[in-house]
Amino acid sequence: MQDGVMSAIELSLTQPLGDRTFPTWHFAMLNDAMRNGIMEAAIKSAGIAGRTVFEIGTGAGLTAIMLARCGADRVMTCEMNPQLFEIATEIVRSSPYEQQITLINKPSCDAINDGDIPFGPDFIFTETIDCGVVDEGFYNISHDIQRISSPETQILPQNIQQFGFLVDSEQIFGLNAVGLVNGIDVRPLNRYSTRYYFPVRAPLYQYKTLSATTHLRQYIYRHTMPVQSHSNFYVHSEGWCHGMLSYFCAHFGHHVISNDVAASSHWHQAFHPLRHPVKLIAGETYRAAFSPFGHLMLDHAPS
Repeated sequence: MQDGVMSAIELSLTQPLGDRTFPTWHFAMLNDAMRNGIMEAAIKSAGIAGRTVFEIGTGAGLTAIMLARCGADRVMTCEMNPQLFEIATEIVRSSPYEQQITLINKPSCDAINDGDIPFGPDFIFTETIDCGVVDEGFYNISHDIQRISSPETQILPQNIQQFGFLVDSEQIFGLNAVGLVNGIDVRPLNRYSTRYYFPVRAPLYQYKTLSATTHLRQYIYRHTMPVQSHSNFYVHSEGWCHGMLSYFCAHFGHHVISNDVAASSHWHQAFHPLRHPVKLIAGETYRAAFSPFGHLMLDHAPS
């Protein structure tokens, strides 16, 4: 505060708390120093000075300001959550880069349909990746990027690689399934178990790795994804497979952000549960069918 006048941010901090309509992980994401450092390094090396950038997913406005600070001539950024849009507007207005940044309170598809975004921006930037890649709207965003980009438009990230390994873990499986509790059968609750994947802090739980880490699929915003993909898992340890832990590596030029188990990241890992545990035999190879939304099915690989 200078001369008794509060800034917009200082004023907002004095206002009473209201009901939050955006996910709580935004706080952890903004405090993820590794993620923020990699993102800024990637933006600095992308060659955006003097260019036009379309960002999908403003959040609190951090990356929009990074883009402007690194020399982007114009940053158009869309955020569909009204609260986040309001917060981002405050933060951008308090920065030196307000004139370079246009904030749009719409989903990217509506912004494109309404003509808010010119065709063929120099860069399209998005960091809308959840622990299992797709559940923050990857397929819709991919469709929007294919509509608005020209062959010359550079997309960041260029690609996202997803990897996984099979695990034996009653603890992780128990986050999504129940049986007898104090002698009472509560299994009807399992009708509502997650069938695709859910976030988990893998190091907090006991699990046994059963297979080698396997490349699952590659996500490229310009490409249409297959209906289903398959991967082979070589099993090196016998055990009951309860599902698969997966992680991603998103490539922003030469810079990579990841939720690998060994990484220090705000992202959780993704656990893809099997419907029922399957006994795996060491030395054998199993074939996994992997749906677009991360549903896992496992069987012996054909000989």
